[in-house]
Amino acid sequence: MIVKDTVRALVLSGGGAKGAVHLGALMELEGMNLQWDLIVGTSIGAMVAAGYALTCNTETMRRYAEGMNRTVRVNVNRPKRIPPLLACWFTNTFQSLFPRSFFFKVVERVFGDRTFEDTRIPLLVTACDIEKRRLTVFREGPLITPLLASMAIPGVFPSVRVGTSLFCDGGVLENLPIPTALTAGANRILALHICSKPDEEGGPIASSSTGLLLQTDAFRERWQERLTDKALAKVIDFDTTGYGSMDFRHTPALLEIGRKTIRRRREEIREWLS
Repeated sequence: MIVKDTVRALVLSGGGAKGAVHLGALMELEGMNLQWDLIVGTSIGAMVAAGYALTCNTETMRRYAEGMNRTVRVNVNRPKRIPPLLACWFTNTFQSLFPRSFFFKVVERVFGDRTFEDTRIPLLVTACDIEKRRLTVFREGPLITPLLASMAIPGVFPSVRVGTSLFCDGGVLENLPIPTALTAGANRILALHICSKPDEEGGPIASSSTGLLLQTDAFRERWQERLTDKALAKVIDFDTTGYGSMDFRHTPALLEIGRKTIRRRREEIREWLS
């Protein structure tokens, strides 16, 4: 718990492949010379938050993001139709759609030996404890395992063991972790929220198992948003309609969405944080 008159926290939501929006936003916020006492992230927001907490340098982060964009050239929002018998066998044989290494080689290389204690800004990462059915906040020790746990989308990536417990994506219980920042003592919160217009992401009801999984996740996000108390934070919504949560091919465009949105609301942000 931070004890201070004014505690400024930056909160980053989940959003899958659309997390490049957070980096674009940070590029603009960095130019505003704002000071942060705390940074909180979940899912892809945890990875971006960790990168910024460690480096406080968005140019370095941009190079890594573009490297991931070149490495992971896939779009599982539009999967090819899989024969029902094969889909049934696969989903009953394996824990997840993809092995962790398929997407996270860059993450493991960047954060492999880093710890929470290495960060320049205090960092909180959230993940969902599957067995205890509750949100867990990580704040000390090695970074890589909590980050992988926070990004372990159920059904897409395998769950991650930390100690004696299994964890999955923190966004399952709190995709915009404002409550976590409040509990840590923050009273001036800027929350970056990746979202899409209702009923547009995912298109018509999908018939494939992958499509149904992704669409169910979108429904969960909309209901969860209604339960999040945004009154105590300045929430910046980034409209990413038309971009898929599992489509890793559009980093430059998503960076620009983040930058343009912050530019439009620059004075509003300054006033809130002052």
